[in-house]
Amino acid sequence: SQSLVVSWSSPPQRLINGEILNYRITYTKTGKEGISSGSVLSEGTRWTLTGLQPWTNYTVTVAASTQAGEGPSTEPVFCTTDQDVPSAPAGIKAVASGPRSLVVSWLTPSKPHGRLTRYTVYWDIAGDRAGEHSRRIKPNVNHYTLHNLKQTTYEVWVTASTKMGEGHVSEKSVATPSHKVSAGVWSVGANLTVAWKQDAGLPCGVVGVPEPTISWTHQGNKLPESSERFRIQPDGTLTLADIQREDSGIYICTADNKHGTDSITYHLTVIVPPSKPSLHITETTSSSIRVQWSVGESGGATLTGATLHYRSAGGEWETTEVSGDQRSKTITGLPCGTRHHFYLTVHNTIGSSEASPTVEARTKGRAPEAPPQFQFITSNSSQATLYLSQWGDGGCPITHFIILYQKTGHSQWTTVGIDISPSRTYAVGGLSAGTDYKLQVTAHNAAGTKTSYYSFTTPTRGL
Repeated sequence: SQSLVVSWSSPPQRLINGEILNYRITYTKTGKEGISSGSVLSEGTRWTLTGLQPWTNYTVTVAASTQAGEGPSTEPVFCTTDQDVPSAPAGIKAVASGPRSLVVSWLTPSKPHGRLTRYTVYWDIAGDRAGEHSRRIKPNVNHYTLHNLKQTTYEVWVTASTKMGEGHVSEKSVATPSHKVSAGVWSVGANLTVAWKQDAGLPCGVVGVPEPTISWTHQGNKLPESSERFRIQPDGTLTLADIQREDSGIYICTADNKHGTDSITYHLTVIVPPSKPSLHITETTSSSIRVQWSVGESGGATLTGATLHYRSAGGEWETTEVSGDQRSKTITGLPCGTRHHFYLTVHNTIGSSEASPTVEARTKGRAPEAPPQFQFITSNSSQATLYLSQWGDGGCPITHFIILYQKTGHSQWTTVGIDISPSRTYAVGGLSAGTDYKLQVTAHNAAGTKTSYYSFTTPTRGL
């Protein structure tokens, strides 16, 4: 119930790329407490994970490492640890319901460790273990009435069982049957966690002769018997519909008759989606942007993940998922010198937050920079040599050039090329000797374009 045996095969020899030093086994638990994970290293191909939680879902992956680093992980394997005996029922209460009877109630164990098969109620006269009695109860029932008792003080306790056996014993509750039945609440108060917009019921089973009156308060304010979302049922249960965040707090049910009063308390916590995260840029390079975020409130539940949305200016939105404990992400492979937009949503078991405000950032780099003419052009009577390597790339590699020329005084441009690859030099041939020319050069990179004009004259032949 607290271990898993994991075994695997080594990668094919052709894919190892060196000598395997060890394997990393990573295991992740998902439960009411949220997501948690751990890892261990093994030199062999079999390992026993220990110290796990009973009756809990785990995902397991394995990755091999060489001196060059850790390789990709296997596809996850999903498994569940075996059942174990449960913890004790989380609470117990016994109250007199007549001269020869008691009502006892209890709460489900906080750690069932499996499917409950039954409860067992035990009782005896206080201090007399020789007279111990017991009764098995179905697992979907959480109260029982003891009959044919004497008018003396009794101790009552409860256990829960799974297929693995009987669990731990609850605390003992003490009560005495009586002809004078004071108002008593036999339900057991508890700390309850309820999901936002769900419905809930807070039981308040009572006994007493005469029949007690029942009242409920929330944070000290008396609740009406019926309102838009709250209703006190005939059996005393307070039902809450479409629960909102402001419904969190302390609820007290009080039973009262002429012989006395009794009450129970519920501490209600409403789990809501996380608050809107705050997102900001922390680092940029020519091909990456790092974003970081903070979350004001988790909503009362563990954060399970976040979704980062991003796009380049004018592009389509893309998303990447990150784990709930992560607070930063670097987006790589971005075009140089371009503007990008980002926003984030975070998630818990209830739902997703509102989106953060959109932030913008630009990868480092700018449009190409044109060189002065004396560094760029030389010519003879029939051609001009262009030193393309003299163009500054602005931090982003130049992808191509567009080059045109025209004779001075003419309106028509001659296209030399529209997709000229960057190189050290490029020759523009077929020129006339002793002629004035105008040259148009446009350089392109991811950050933009730069167009520059140059004028030059080819020398006459023989010069």
